Amino acid sequence: MPAGYSADTKAGRDLCPHLRRISALRAARSFAYLYDMSALAVLLRLELHPHLRVLRRSLAV
Repeated sequence: MPAGYSADTKAGRDLCPHLRRISALRAARSFAYLYDMSALAVLLRLELHPHLRVLRRSLAV
């Protein structure tokens, strides 16, 4: 067995593929949350800057 490698590590990988799926789903959900927060920040920025009224009107259509 190579140095730094343990049977427990391999067994953990083989026995828990569902944990990898759960981690991937959590990462995707976190990314979606961050993406939504970015969109919210952009909308708030548009509301807070009156010189962007033209853009705000085009978004409302």
